[in-house]
Amino acid sequence: SSISFGHTRLNFFNSHHTATALNRTSNLSFKIERFFHWNICCVYFLSLHLAPIRWCLFGLLFFFLQWW
Repeated sequence: SSISFGHTRLNFFNSHHTATALNRTSNLSFKIERFFHWNICCVYFLSLHLAPIRWCLFGLLFFFLQWW
């Protein structure tokens, strides 16, 4: 009975530790997700504004490649 008691205590400790680790991991993933969300928004808006310049650069690049 002492062995099973120790086993349940170990199980409780493990589950508590796992829950804490999961909580930390989900919190971290939430922060990373939010960070990437804002970065993707910034990149998206920047690409919208810089799209004509980018296409001009691509056009020039292909133009020079065709000349070579």
